[in-house]
Amino acid sequence: MPNMRAVKKGRTPGTTAVDAGLRALLALARCGGKETQHDLLSALKKFPLDSLSITQKLEKLRVIELSFIRQGKPVPAIAKVAIEKLDRLYPSDNEYLNRELSQLLIYLEAPDALAKTLALLDKAKTQEEQAHYIFYLRNLKTDWTLEQRKHYFSWFNSGTKASKDEISFHGGGAYHVWTDQAKALECV
Repeated sequence: MPNMRAVKKGRTPGTTAVDAGLRALLALARCGGKETQHDLLSALKKFPLDSLSITQKLEKLRVIELSFIRQGKPVPAIAKVAIEKLDRLYPSDNEYLNRELSQLLIYLEAPDALAKTLALLDKAKTQEEQAHYIFYLRNLKTDWTLEQRKHYFSWFNSGTKASKDEISFHGGGAYHVWTDQAKALECV
């Protein structure tokens, strides 16, 4: 039997006020114009990340991402505050939070985003996780050192080697085999 109080308030059973608030802000991020961004991001202050569950944290980060996608990059003052609040959580113990935080911090060009993301790239247990970090790091255009560039580009060669005496593509090129078998087995 559904919770009638929740139904009367327009929420589905099991939905908290926090969930409802985040969903409303997600709708505003999706449909609101550029002029609503400041108010939207200010309203998110009512939901401190430290007080949210993992799912709610991911939803809050999605609201921020969608605001940036639909309403544009925030003004420098808001970007600075966002960097300060998000950077202290990055890296997290949660892979999915790290993925979202890396996207946001790279987009905002946070000073430590590059070094922290390269470190997460090295610790990543799956190729999918590694590919995520590589994919978003490509957008960071400034503040790379030569060593960081080498680190980034070395990833493209680190996981494969040409195999000999194995099946090849019909065009003649050899398949590539993941060389770090110990790391690959961690995922199984």
